[in-house]
Amino acid sequence: MINLDVLQGALFSSLQVGLASWFCLAHLTRREDFAARSLVALTTLVALALLDPFKGEALGPATSRLAFFAAVLSVCVVLGVFLCRISLWTSIFCCAVGCTVQNLASSLAKLPYRLLTPAMTALGIEGQFSLFGNVVFLVVLLACNALLFKQLESFEHGIENDRRMLAVYGAVVVLGIGLSALLAHVDDLLGPAEPTSMMLRVCHVIVCGFLLFVEWEIAVNRRLEQDVALSARLAHERERQMELSRETIEAINLKCHDMRHQIRTLAREGGVVDQGVIDDMEHQIRLYDSSVRTGNDALDTILTEKGLLCERRSVTLSSIADGSALGFMPVSDVYSLFGNALDNAIEAVDRLADPTRRVISLDVRTRRSVLVMSVENYCDFVPQFRDGLPVSERGEGHGYGMRSMRVTAERWGGSLSATCENGLFRLGIIIPLPKD
Repeated sequence: MINLDVLQGALFSSLQVGLASWFCLAHLTRREDFAARSLVALTTLVALALLDPFKGEALGPATSRLAFFAAVLSVCVVLGVFLCRISLWTSIFCCAVGCTVQNLASSLAKLPYRLLTPAMTALGIEGQFSLFGNVVFLVVLLACNALLFKQLESFEHGIENDRRMLAVYGAVVVLGIGLSALLAHVDDLLGPAEPTSMMLRVCHVIVCGFLLFVEWEIAVNRRLEQDVALSARLAHERERQMELSRETIEAINLKCHDMRHQIRTLAREGGVVDQGVIDDMEHQIRLYDSSVRTGNDALDTILTEKGLLCERRSVTLSSIADGSALGFMPVSDVYSLFGNALDNAIEAVDRLADPTRRVISLDVRTRRSVLVMSVENYCDFVPQFRDGLPVSERGEGHGYGMRSMRVTAERWGGSLSATCENGLFRLGIIIPLPKD
């Protein structure tokens, strides 16, 4: 015979786990027909609950509950991959968070409800826990969504290959679901308002809160590890490229000096050379013989290289830079900050047809005790921002340069900001100067 109370509890709890997991997943890269797929996922969870999971409780009351909700969590993990373009590990993380939130909300709801049970029994309304529990669940879910889930956009690719999610999954099953199943059995034996039962319920709330904290810390640390590793790799690659560029620039400058000397010698000796040809050659030589001097060799190399690139692309690069203020930075960090910033700006203005808008402005100076860097350029579109950074239009695998810049700035105790207003993109970096 079907126990309607058990069936109702299983249905509501399953849907709550699914809804909390869905809220996590909704912030990630969705598959096509996400709405239709969500309906399929809902139907799957309802069908799972209607199997009457505790029928006969052949494994014992607590064990039967544990087995059922572990199955619900596993099904949610599979559905996560069905709903979004994510790895299995990311889906495990999102569903583990969803299950933890559901368990936390359930225990938070039961604590005041159990205390009020005698009074509610006297009033004949003791059977209204489902409504009360759902209200508490929605409050907790919306709070978690506002404070935590919205950050998942920046976590998505940080945990895609993190096998520590298996440990997270196991901890949720044993500590979250296991304790919840045990508490349900204790309530049946001792009564929900009995002190032992209440104490265990408080412990369950603490455990669920701790699990949620650990889950988030793992995700945050994994993202930081990935960003630091990526920043180091990009900085190394850029340093190597800039060193090659420096050597190339020096070789070009030497050649330019030789050519200028030859032209002047030819002109003095009365050689018949068209003046227009001489003027054009002089112009080209001036372009390639224009080494920038800011007071920082690495910045000089970057500005010289990017200046030549801008000249070839009919882009105006203007700079006011106090390179001496960068003396505390290693060469790799200078390349990471300025190379990435100028590359992004050149890419943006290169799309513009209006020559008056093909302009990039770089400003580097010190103000009181901080280093202030800004890059401004026009753009023909308003980029989408995620986690405070513009999202690359080229899709996954791009946009790491901006993240690398932020990691570099934050490593020095600074910050990076990016805005786009009225067709003008502005990148700003502020770094406190080290005290001597």
